[in-house]
Amino acid sequence: DVFVELPDGREIAVEVDGPSHYCAAADADDDAWKRPLGHTLLKRRLLAATGLEPVSVPYFEWDRIPHWSSMERERYLQRKLGIRETLEYDGGDRSAFKPIEGDRGESRLS
Repeated sequence: DVFVELPDGREIAVEVDGPSHYCAAADADDDAWKRPLGHTLLKRRLLAATGLEPVSVPYFEWDRIPHWSSMERERYLQRKLGIRETLEYDGGDRSAFKPIEGDRGESRLS
């Protein structure tokens, strides 16, 4: 879990939530297992009460992004954090914000 202060002044608490933060899967077709548990909801409320903006990165969204696709993971985080500027990294790499267009159905990033 990470504290991030963005250039626009927002202070964000990024929570990387693994399987222990969600209900156990009773049925693979049932989305009920994606519901956060009470301790996770309490942590988010406490973070918000301190003035931080909690942002959750659920494992079931993160794991759908191919491990070799670092640029796609960067764009996923940009969308989660609400960053719309182009980010420049050492070595000349760039990550431009690209909004999701149209109906993507069962997309990895929806």
